[in-house]
Amino acid sequence: MRAASVVGERKIEVRKVPDPAIDKDEVLIKIKYCGICGSDLHVYKSGAAIAMGHEISGDIAAVGAEVKGWKVGDRVLPTGRGGCGGCVWCKRGKAELCEVCFNDFMESMGCYTTYTKFKHTQLYKLPDSMSYEEAALVEPTSCSLHAVRRSGMRKGDTVAVFGLGAIGQLAVRVAKALGARAVYASEISPARIALARGEADEVIDANITNPVERILELTDGTGTDIVLECAGSVPTTQQAMATIRKAGTIVIVGICFDWVSLPVNNIMLKELTVTGALNSTVDEFTESFELIRDKKINVASLATHKIPLDEINEAFEIAIRGECGKIMIEP
Repeated sequence: MRAASVVGERKIEVRKVPDPAIDKDEVLIKIKYCGICGSDLHVYKSGAAIAMGHEISGDIAAVGAEVKGWKVGDRVLPTGRGGCGGCVWCKRGKAELCEVCFNDFMESMGCYTTYTKFKHTQLYKLPDSMSYEEAALVEPTSCSLHAVRRSGMRKGDTVAVFGLGAIGQLAVRVAKALGARAVYASEISPARIALARGEADEVIDANITNPVERILELTDGTGTDIVLECAGSVPTTQQAMATIRKAGTIVIVGICFDWVSLPVNNIMLKELTVTGALNSTVDEFTESFELIRDKKINVASLATHKIPLDEINEAFEIAIRGECGKIMIEP
């Protein structure tokens, strides 16, 4: 089969490698789409020789000897959720932080490949009404759902979302579906601003409007109940602190490797909660599958690009420039 791997800073090569050998309880999946995740962009830019690609959908190409209930040709969504079950994090009910599963994936080839393998217990069967593109968006949707759950958002709350990459776009949709009274989103990419119109109550073009001033204006000067920082940048993290109301919650969702200067005293004076959100749980993955399956959120419009595996370098450059929604790689 063919597989893409990072070989240097902003350089990916597609090579021929052996097909995965499946065990008796596994299935071989021919990948239809694999979405480019923000975490993949960091790997691509750094040149680190670690696995990329985990937002996938496809068809069963082979089944192990003891697999029941699945057959060749079934349209499926695989999931890596669930944890190892034995590490300290899994035992504490935090399987999304399982280091065993994380390390196992990092040592794999990832899923910018022709085929991958999963245990038959890690599959969702796609209904005819769900496209492969929608299925590949379940994983990032579950991460956005996890962030909303971590915020403690209640029906009727107001929410600000900074950054409208796929996670931010999906956070807007999930928050509205779960009963947010109003969701205000801030972004600088024209393409991403356009994708959020009609989903957020107001989309702020941060190139021309100060998002802090506008959000405070929209909330009568109090700020929002929840802020989801999905851009992973210093300015948006600082803006999050400036737009949260007293006793509100900020969730850091975007990946930011820079040090951020914040008015820490405000956390005490305003009794703020500042937390992070990584990955998602099995239940959140299932709930996200159901939200998309039942058309409670619109995700199909986010799949703006479908690019062949041979053009993966250009696909990553488009993603870095922010000229897209979700880019789907076609192995």
